[in-house]
Amino acid sequence: MSNPQPERHEQQALFEWCIRESHRAEQIGQIGVALRWCEVATTTAATFGCDYLASPEIEALLIRVAGSLDTPNTQRSSPGRPKHWWHILNSVYSIGGHTALVRRWIESAAGSGERHSMVLLSQTDAVPDHLIQAVESTGGQFIVAESTTSIEDRATDLRARLIAEADVVVLHTHMWDIMAPLALSVPEAPPVLYVNHADHLFWVGASVSDLVLSIRQSGLDVTVRHRGVDRNTILPVPLGSLPRSVTLDDAS
Repeated sequence: MSNPQPERHEQQALFEWCIRESHRAEQIGQIGVALRWCEVATTTAATFGCDYLASPEIEALLIRVAGSLDTPNTQRSSPGRPKHWWHILNSVYSIGGHTALVRRWIESAAGSGERHSMVLLSQTDAVPDHLIQAVESTGGQFIVAESTTSIEDRATDLRARLIAEADVVVLHTHMWDIMAPLALSVPEAPPVLYVNHADHLFWVGASVSDLVLSIRQSGLDVTVRHRGVDRNTILPVPLGSLPRSVTLDDAS
């Protein structure tokens, strides 16, 4: 038998308890503990559901913590150079989903002169070769981040890299991810686009996003109504080259 799923009111109670614990930890200066409680809250909400699709309390806590992290005194150089896009993901897979979307996005930029780089925040499996090739074909960098240090240190390292090198940051992150908001909730950060690939679920990052890219009108409507975000547009899904039609002669 499969394990029974928690009742909705239990999920909501757990979510709210985690937020209270994160506030308590923050108040006594245990920032790392506060962030861990945030992760438990966001993972619970995104995986099992809760009464909300966004949390202003969590977003506000992340902004406060982000302000206490180091920010490098660097600037992106050569404003006339081709644009450098940085795509941020937690993990990628061999087929389908947001992995295919980001690969086709990058491939569609071939010949434009723009660079596309990628950071994977929590990759554990092998990275598909076709994704690495797509990034490197634009002259971009492909980085698998270390996961052995604290959340604060990893967010600080990500912030330094993006402020120094990115013209635009695109978040394709998992719904519960708090790393990207921690890194980017500062005035020095480059413009941030959030790909709303899980529009029906709770997610974190609305406060740091200059523009939310939904992939369908209903997702955009939900984001406006239930997340309070009015910086939205529709992202045309890049399909790549379509296969030729199969005929009866092909099957014979």
